[in-house]
Parts: sequence; C-alpha cells; structure tokens
Amino acid sequence: MFKLDHTDPRNYFALGLALVVLCLTFPIIPNWRTFIHMWPFELAASIFLLASLAYLICRPNFRLRFHRREFHLILLPITALIAWSAISISWAPSWKSAVHHTLVWSEYLIFYLLVRSVIDSKNGYRKMLFAATAAFVLVSLPAIVEYSSLLVFGGGTSIGLRYARYGEQVNTLVPLVIAGILATKKSKRFVVGIAVAAALWMLIFISLGRTNITLFAVAAASVGGCVFLFKRFHQYRLKVVLILLALLAAPIPLHFFSLFSSDPNIPVLRRVNDDAAIG
Repeated sequence: MFKLDHTDPRNYFALGLALVVLCLTFPIIPNWRTFIHMWPFELAASIFLLASLAYLICRPNFRLRFHRREFHLILLPITALIAWSAISISWAPSWKSAVHHTLVWSEYLIFYLLVRSVIDSKNGYRKMLFAATAAFVLVSLPAIVEYSSLLVFGGGTSIGLRYARYGEQVNTLVPLVIAGILATKKSKRFVVGIAVAAALWMLIFISLGRTNITLFAVAAASVGGCVFLFKRFHQYRLKVVLILLALLAAPIPLHFFSLFSSDPNIPVLRRVNDDAAIG
C-alpha cells in the first residue's frame, strides 16, 4: 500500500474527493433540487474543487507541465466548450441551465488539473484510486443490508434509484481496480482486493440497472480478455479467473435470505424481465 504523509495536501484532496462522492447518499448541503439539476452534489463539488485549486495555485512551488498532445486534445477542447457554453447564456432559452452546464464543465476542467497534480506526486495514483474505491465500498455496505432486508420482507423500495447513481463512477473504476488486484504480490492483499471488487459489483448488482450491470460485466470481461489475449499478461491468468469467479459468486449468498420470505424471488431477474416495480 502506501504511507499517509500528513504534510502533503494532496492526501487531503483525495480524502475530500471521497467525501464529495459520499454526499450523494449522505447530503451535507440542503436539498436544493431544481428540475434536473442536482445542486447538493454539484455545489459541494464546486466549493471543494475551487478551494483545492486556490490552495494549490497559492503555493509557491505549484507547477503543472502538460504534454503538447495533452494540451491540444484535452485541455483546449474542454476550455473551448466552457467558453462557448458561457457565451450561450446570452441566448439560451433557459439561462440557468446554460450557467449550470458551464459550471459543471468548469468543474471537470478543475478536477482534471487537480488530479494531474496529485498523480504527479509520489504514489498519487494509488492514493486517488484508494480514496475513491473506499468511498464506494462504504456505500455498498448499507446497500447490501437493505437488499437483504428487501429479500426477506419485500415491499416497496427506492433502492434502485438511490444506488444506480453510482453506476457510472464505479464502472469507470472497475478496470483500474481489477488491474490493481492483479498487480498485488501478497496473498492477503489479493484476497482483500477480491473482497473490494465484490463489494463494488454488489453495489452495481443491487442498483438493478440493466445498463450498469452490462457495463460492469463488459469492463470486467475486457480486463480478463486482455490478460488472455496478450502474452505479456499471461502470468495473471489464474488470478483473473479467480477474480471473475468471485464476482459471479458474490450475489449468491445474499439470495439465501429470500428463503425466509413468504414470496421468495430474485429482484434482478424480475428487473431484466421488466416486471419489477423497484425504483
């Protein structure tokens, strides 16, 4: 793993980012929802990102170096999009939506700059991956308990709506997490890594979202395919098989709880068949 350096502000950025992710489930800002815009999460992210960027810029040794290709293919297009979105506020039918779009893409740009700064530091990549993954594992724990209760007692629930919002982030992390597990050399860390991957999979599985489940399966299968297709990765074949088998088996123990129900069922199968009224 890595040792936490309390003097490095980048560590606190990784921790703060995890807290921002968690505010989707544990709101730290009043529920200021307007139409389709999720202000609680985005406002928290804006405050955190702007404060982090201001702190780094004020540091005398702060400096970011970008490759020419990175500047032209990533930074310049995002900056142009932000500028165009800002200009469109003057004629947009909904100027509030245009402002929202401009600010969100500004967040993306700031986030990219901050993450680049963290990754350039020692063990920065591991710290970012660890913080983000730990946040989602924490979210998965109450989700697993709630899903088990649903299997036993049944009834109406909004479990799908509440946990599906994490699907995009989790599915983005999955290939990185599996690659990190494959790279572990100690058996204990490998077992812990499998448990973490299983927790992420359960969060996706419990959301009952067909798209999220499909994307997770594609991401995991893609990593497995690369291991078997490319000779340089053949040494990880046994590990990737164990990981994939563990992911396949992870949901099975939960459904033993349905044996205690008067109407045993598997919600995800009902969802696939389009007859599950689980939000």
